[in-house]
Amino acid sequence: MLGIIVTSYLPYYYLYQDLLVSGLDKNNHQVIFATTHENQDFIKTISANIKTPLYYLDQNPGKHDGTYYLVTSVIPEFEDCDYILHYHADNWFRDGTKMIEETYNKVKKEGYKIAGVPRQWLFDENLKHNDKTIPFHFDFCMMKSELFRNIFKIELLDKWKKMSIKNGHPSQQFEPCLYAGLVENGVDIDNDIYYTDSIKRLKERFGNDVVYYNFFFEDSGFFHYDQSAFEKRVHKD
Repeated sequence: MLGIIVTSYLPYYYLYQDLLVSGLDKNNHQVIFATTHENQDFIKTISANIKTPLYYLDQNPGKHDGTYYLVTSVIPEFEDCDYILHYHADNWFRDGTKMIEETYNKVKKEGYKIAGVPRQWLFDENLKHNDKTIPFHFDFCMMKSELFRNIFKIELLDKWKKMSIKNGHPSQQFEPCLYAGLVENGVDIDNDIYYTDSIKRLKERFGNDVVYYNFFFEDSGFFHYDQSAFEKRVHKD
């Protein structure tokens, strides 16, 4: 079974996400929404109008720690799952749930530890990962559940932060912290990760530009929307 955690600070995204995940086979997929939004009345209003369980933290630790805390808080709900998928609720899927289902089938069949959307600027011209931060977007990331549980424990976050500093990332943001957790758990960055999209084609399309928002990943149909980035023209056609 695939466990799915959908996180967002903005609960109204879950109105769409609830419609999306309604197409998944409930015998093979377990879905939970989670938010750090402070207005509990608003959360209750959204929750009353969707079918998917909506969890919330009664604190907002901020953007980077907030994602870690949210994911960690709901892991105990996925005892029967062999993989756990996390994605942000401001993501859209060109082909409905096809990307989710096909990715799950791929990693199960071939035994990958992780699947994700590649961050092509973290690969060199030979398409080898070349930076001590995660080479995929955690905006869509599927992991073996055991690995997920080994990394996402509140008591480990300070450890990952200290390791990220040693790795040259004093910001201690989420991505280098997660990289530290992967390395500590024996993940082979070059061989244990399945990428949903061609790194080569992304490299040809964007070079070493840092790209996150407002374009479709052509292979998977993945789309991460951000209004402020769109207004600032931080996007690619």
